Amino acid sequence: MDICAKRHLGHQLSFEAFNAVKGKSGLLKNAIVDFLKKEKFGATVEEISSSLNLRLTTVSARCAELKRDNKIYEHGTRPTSSGRKASVLFSKTL
Repeated sequence: MDICAKRHLGHQLSFEAFNAVKGKSGLLKNAIVDFLKKEKFGATVEEISSSLNLRLTTVSARCAELKRDNKIYEHGTRPTSSGRKASVLFSKTL
């Protein structure tokens, strides 16, 4: 299920992008959860993106799905590289 479907209102390119990653998204989500399991102090989307060498938008989308699926959670904030506050993410499983 496309978690962003309501935002893009069925736009064809968004639909195609969702279908293009559908088969890979499970692997990416597993990689994110595995990474967060090792991070004692959690990680922001930016930190995950940098560490796993993935696009920020890809990580953000997979994290939204993981939060929806109750696999990860937000706790606190810390600054990004631009100085803005970002949620710190943690894995719910050890």
